[in-house]
Amino acid sequence: METGGHGKGQATLVQHRIRRDQANVTVSLKGRRYENLVREHFRRGVQNGVYGTPGLFVNGIRYTGALDLDTLRGKIVNSGDRA
Repeated sequence: METGGHGKGQATLVQHRIRRDQANVTVSLKGRRYENLVREHFRRGVQNGVYGTPGLFVNGIRYTGALDLDTLRGKIVNSGDRA
């Protein structure tokens, strides 16, 4: 494993943290810890016209155009003219 110059001890520490995080995710999923929150966010998305990903809003208005950087940058810059 590449340690990024931090040594073997640092790599071991990172491995332990990853395992701990994976265990927390597993417990949360099996226990449905975030089920209500996910349902609420899904409901809000549908209310706002989002039926897929990514759901993108520019200044509170749903954006459905092209997702390339230049188009998005132009939309964001020009949205300030109407605010």
